[in-house]
Amino acid sequence: MKERNQGKFPGSSRGSELLRCADDLEDIQHAIAKLSVEDCTKLRLWLNDFVARHAEHREPETKASKLGRLAGRAVADFRKRMREP
Repeated sequence: MKERNQGKFPGSSRGSELLRCADDLEDIQHAIAKLSVEDCTKLRLWLNDFVARHAEHREPETKASKLGRLAGRAVADFRKRMREP
């Protein structure tokens, strides 16, 4: 972990993990800012491909999540009908 973030979340492994991710993201952002136009194009193409590949692997909707979504819609519809004259 980088020295600038040490001690901000003492005793919290989750906090230090988040800071490490933030540092990594900052490092990536700085590195991207230094790329040539050609390398930025290559990176953009790679990222588009990466996102497309990972979007295909979404988990199927579970029965519980579908039931929760349907229940939420039913409650919203019920509240809407209760407000109508």
